[in-house]
Amino acid sequence: LRSFLLNGNEEILVLLQEKLVSWSPATRVFQLIRRADETSLSAFGEMAPAGDGSVWIGGPEGLVFIQAEEGNVHPDSLWMDHPLDPQLNARDVQKMTAGPQRGIYATVVLRPGGQYHVVRFDGERWETLHRSPSFVQGFRGWDSVLWILDFNEHLVSRYKPGPPGQPGQRIQ
Repeated sequence: LRSFLLNGNEEILVLLQEKLVSWSPATRVFQLIRRADETSLSAFGEMAPAGDGSVWIGGPEGLVFIQAEEGNVHPDSLWMDHPLDPQLNARDVQKMTAGPQRGIYATVVLRPGGQYHVVRFDGERWETLHRSPSFVQGFRGWDSVLWILDFNEHLVSRYKPGPPGQPGQRIQ
């Protein structure tokens, strides 16, 4: 089990490494939504809500966005693959949090060397926001600003996103 989220009002999305299923507590039935090998990801890593019932899934090669219909994800939902930008030289999209305008923030691991970066994906392009030799994680605060925790430097920094396609700005 990788993660789980509510799927509408009556079901639960369950993410496993090899597949995404929906489970109905009322009927106790699992329904296959999609297998990882049917996407651009070799395996599923983590899942995060994107608002309106839509879902982001991260994996070794990038992200998948699943468009909810009427607040639910089902086998016929639209899936959009978003591979990591090769210029990032990164892998393993993890620790995701929803950003503005259907964007997403995540932690990725650089190869080689294993450094961690907090990145933003705005639906079209990837942007590196913070680099660290040890684990970092970003989360969206009540003020709609991304807070970045760097466990190596015991540092907290804030990042205000720019409009889609435009870089953001670091706030101290």
